[in-house]
Amino acid sequence: MKGISWKVAGNYLVDAFIVIICFIISFVPFVIILYLLTSLKTEAVILAFTPGGVNEMGLLAAFINIEPAYVLTHHLFRLCTMLFLLIFAKNYLYPKFKKMNRLK
Repeated sequence: MKGISWKVAGNYLVDAFIVIICFIISFVPFVIILYLLTSLKTEAVILAFTPGGVNEMGLLAAFINIEPAYVLTHHLFRLCTMLFLLIFAKNYLYPKFKKMNRLK
C-alpha cells in the first residue's frame, strides 16, 4: 500500500462498503425465503452461504451442531456460481465498460 494516496484508499473503502451493503440487501431476503420454504435452521442457511473458507465453515458447522455436509455442499455451490458469474462478467461486461471508458 506504499505510495497510494488517501483519496484512492478512500475510494476503495467506499467501494468495499457499497459491496457489503449490496450483499446484505440481497442476502437477507434469500435467507428468509429459504427459511420459510424449508425446515432448516436459520444458522445453517446463513453459514452455508456466508463467504469464508470451506474448511472453516465445515468446522464451524460441526461445532454448532449443524450438518457439515449441507454447509459445505452449499458453500461450494456458492463458490462455483460466483466463479461462473465472474467469467461471464469478464467476457461480456468488462469489454463493454472498457469501450465506454475509451469514448470519454
